[in-house]
Amino acid sequence: MKKTLNLLILILLAVFITTFAAATIISENLRTTQLSQVKAYQDCTPVLYDEKQEIFGTCNRDVTETICNEDNSSCSDKTTSEKYDCILDTEIITKSKEVCAEPTSYVINDAVKLLTKDYVCDSFQEDKSIIIICDSIYDGNGNGECTSGESCMKFVVTGKEIKQYEKNSRNDFVTTDLSFFLDKASSEVLK
Repeated sequence: MKKTLNLLILILLAVFITTFAAATIISENLRTTQLSQVKAYQDCTPVLYDEKQEIFGTCNRDVTETICNEDNSSCSDKTTSEKYDCILDTEIITKSKEVCAEPTSYVINDAVKLLTKDYVCDSFQEDKSIIIICDSIYDGNGNGECTSGESCMKFVVTGKEIKQYEKNSRNDFVTTDLSFFLDKASSEVLK
């Protein structure tokens, strides 16, 4: 009876752990799926640069060892050749890397495009809407976070519906801020 009870407890524990692990994986997959709905597009340029590269090989060196008899009355030197890894030479190799500017546009849900040149943006999901907040690189610090005095825009995208807000001298976003004077980021429905 005791063995049956222990076996039943082990089975229930295994079922609980499996269910909990599956729920965690599904939750993680939902988060990454939601974040992948925003695609950033940016201009990238290949840049060539030179890099010094070491050429390794095998070197030889002589090692001298003094060998004495048991009472140290007579000693002699024995020289042997020893191999070791070393740098034989260096060469200059031209390499290429891509240098990318801040994204200049975003596509949300393959349905809405935001043109955000001169802004640094950050996105997050809130309920069924994707929120994009853009911070001007001109009168802000261009870090994607907005504080009073920075020209910022906020886009709320729900399906194909776009709501656009702005702020500059305010602490909150409104549809029209008269102190907002920079070129505005724009939006369009793709489909």
